[in-house]
Amino acid sequence: MYIRECLDNGGIELNCRDAEMGREDTQYLMQALANLATLRRLSLDGSRFDPWNKEYLFNAIGMVTSLRELNLGSTAMTDCDAAYLAEALSNLASLETLCLSDNKIGDSGAVALSQTLARLPALKTLYLDHNEIGAKGDSALTKALPHLSSMQCTDHPGIGWQGWPAWKQKSHQAIVKAVKQCQRGDGTLLQCTVDIGAKEVTALFQALYRLPHLTKLSLSGDIIGDPSMQLLFEAIGETTGLEQISISGYPFSESATVGLVDALPRLPALSVLCIAGNRMGDNGVSRLADVLPHLTHLQTLRLSSNGITDKGVIALSRTLPERLGLRELWLCGNDVGDAGAIALSQSISSLESSFHDLRLDDNNIGAEGQKALVKGLSSFLSDFKKYPPKLGWQGWEPWEQQSPESVVKPVKELLESEGRELSFANIPIGDTGVIALYKTMYYLPSLLSLDLSSTGMGDRVAAEMRHLTYLLPDLKELNLQGNHIRDEGAKALCDIPHTTPGLSKMWLDDNEITAEGAAYLRSKCPQMPSMQSNGEPGIGTQRTISQAERMQGLSGKKRAHLIRKEKRQQKEKARRERTRVEREKQQKDRERKEKEREERERLERERKEIKEKERREREKKRKEEQERQRAERERLEREREEREKEEREQREREDTEYLRLHGREEIDSLKETVVGLQAALEKERELTQSLEVTVVNTQSDLETERNRVANLQSALQKEKETVEEQKRERDSEKRRNTAEVTSLNKEIASLKLEIASLKSSNQTLSK
Repeated sequence: MYIRECLDNGGIELNCRDAEMGREDTQYLMQALANLATLRRLSLDGSRFDPWNKEYLFNAIGMVTSLRELNLGSTAMTDCDAAYLAEALSNLASLETLCLSDNKIGDSGAVALSQTLARLPALKTLYLDHNEIGAKGDSALTKALPHLSSMQCTDHPGIGWQGWPAWKQKSHQAIVKAVKQCQRGDGTLLQCTVDIGAKEVTALFQALYRLPHLTKLSLSGDIIGDPSMQLLFEAIGETTGLEQISISGYPFSESATVGLVDALPRLPALSVLCIAGNRMGDNGVSRLADVLPHLTHLQTLRLSSNGITDKGVIALSRTLPERLGLRELWLCGNDVGDAGAIALSQSISSLESSFHDLRLDDNNIGAEGQKALVKGLSSFLSDFKKYPPKLGWQGWEPWEQQSPESVVKPVKELLESEGRELSFANIPIGDTGVIALYKTMYYLPSLLSLDLSSTGMGDRVAAEMRHLTYLLPDLKELNLQGNHIRDEGAKALCDIPHTTPGLSKMWLDDNEITAEGAAYLRSKCPQMPSMQSNGEPGIGTQRTISQAERMQGLSGKKRAHLIRKEKRQQKEKARRERTRVEREKQQKDRERKEKEREERERLERERKEIKEKERREREKKRKEEQERQRAERERLEREREEREKEEREQREREDTEYLRLHGREEIDSLKETVVGLQAALEKERELTQSLEVTVVNTQSDLETERNRVANLQSALQKEKETVEEQKRERDSEKRRNTAEVTSLNKEIASLKLEIASLKSSNQTLSK
């Protein structure tokens, strides 16, 4: 059938994919190849051949000198087969494409191939992925084929994937360690910090194709040389389950940006995209903006430190209204000015209320741009939780223009003196001054003491002070006495002692923290309740407004009304508290049950996965053992045939030499000897026939003796029964018959001896 199809298309292409060929089929294929003088393309991908005819098949392929494309992938080719093929390929000077993927070629086979392939001038494409080639074979192929060594990736021409052991030997240790950690976990997170060159891009490319459950990818580092990042982004695009991507520190070329933009629409589940410090520029952001409408689940977009100007932000602003589900947008550390800020404010105002985090720190946004942003963000400012509802740091000059003089002067003096203590005690800078001070904290990392006592700080701004710990890692003393901090701010400040190990003193007394807020502080910060006196670190005494102060100046009716109102409020508060506690209890019960159910399901999944993994491992080992045994049998059979062939050739050579030396006389004497041997053989045959007749007669005599012994045995049995019956009847008669029984036993013994002698004589006759 395959040959007929080849002849129908002019004898140019022969396709025998996935064919099961026995000895006769293989021989028929070899005969057909000898007659196809114009064959250009031959594909035997996935076919199975008679193992004893593989060498002859490869020799037949080598005779088709017109061949340009040869596909022998998935044919169970070993190192020995590769050596045979290498000898045959030396005749194919026109060969352009060779595919040997998914076989069992090792280092020795690769070395043999490299020696032959280097002499094929027309060879342009080579596929050797999914074999067992190690470092030795890789080196030999790379040296022999320098024009192919740069294409080392799966599904691309070249050596390609050779299994995890070979990949670990060739890959950077940081990448190997990251992949190991990913595989030891649940296989969803790959986090790696490594400087990327061509070798690292190849390693990451191959690893990503073999992590099917990956959902989070984080890469950071620098660029070595000029690697082809498109390969990496191609692999990212094929990992369709990715939900979070973070790539930072790798400067993107224009081609790399195109590769990233092409890959993103193929990630339907992507929700977080962080491209920081990659120098994408305005052109890269414009290309990214074009694909944003296709990222339907994107919630977080971070483009910090990418050299983006107003042009890039304006292009991004045009597509932001189409991403209604966006929650976070970071554009810190770029070069955004007023025009970009105005365009951004107009686009953000159309987003949903779920948008809650915009970061524009460290740009060049002036007063006009800030005013437009504040106006555009007016509906979102109440939802910003992580940073104060302003635009962050925009340079010293705008900060000095917008900040109170009472804040600017101490900060400038501190920077000039390089001091480590800053105090605003009893200076009423208010929330505005504290926010202005907050913006400079990034530039004061060595600060040890900060005094904000009696500054008029409100609850909302105090809640944002918890982020100081990330900006001031060396802070040891923090004074917030005498302000207007309430429960919300106090609860937020609980994070500071836990995230700043060096903080030894913090004052919170003389604020407006209630008993509930104080109890929360004690539970979260157990080191503070023991320091309760004013002037000492801790919660301290809090300001309260007494009931007498509230009732002063009220009439009797109003005072009674206020008392009843307060009682109703207290009852309502108690009722709400009970309801809240009950709901919390029910919610905790539901959460506990849900966690238990999820844990059971997780354990069941893990158990099934472990069983499935063990089953696959057993199946894999069984197949490997079967394959090894089969290969061993093939090797032994080949060695046996080779020995027999050598012995046969040796005998033929000896016979030829003997005839040459002794001549015709020896031949005549040999013929006479043969005639004498034939006569002796005839006599032996006659003697054998007479012996056979004697054996037949002996066997008939033996059968007669056997029958007589059987009759004697049956008579003996009957006699025994008679004796037993007589024994039961008469004991006395038993004593008289004892002698007779003894004599009978002797006769039986003699008969048995006679039988044994007959058996031995029969055996002798049989022999």
